[in-house]
Amino acid sequence: MANTPRHPVLIAMLLASSIAVAHHSNAAYDMRRDVTIEGTVQEYQWTNPHCWVKVQTIDSDGVAKVWNLEFGTPSLSIRTGWTPSTFKPGDKARFVFHPRTDGALSGVLSAVTLDNGKTLRGSGGGGPPAAAPAAAAGTAPP
Repeated sequence: MANTPRHPVLIAMLLASSIAVAHHSNAAYDMRRDVTIEGTVQEYQWTNPHCWVKVQTIDSDGVAKVWNLEFGTPSLSIRTGWTPSTFKPGDKARFVFHPRTDGALSGVLSAVTLDNGKTLRGSGGGGPPAAAPAAAAGTAPP
């Protein structure tokens, strides 16, 4: 009995909280870099545990690229102006996000400027999107 933990509930809570923190890690993203793209929404997912928007861009060589951008939960996003109908396929917008560290066409959204000029923040922090440089449309800078 001497080696039996005295506070099994506390130990269980600590283990559960470490799992929750690991789930919300941004380790897969380069949080020091912002990429700005202008593109056309292909799909918008208002789902738990994270919302997603799939954006098609055309790079400087005329090649289509599809980016998958995630942001907060619906319950948090609605507090900052997002709605289930923020996007529909075909909508155009400017997106600022932190790219994946592995080079995948994916990122965590910082902000978006809708075609009507309204700016919404994502869960990746950062400010409103800056004007996209002509060469950046659809390509991630090194």
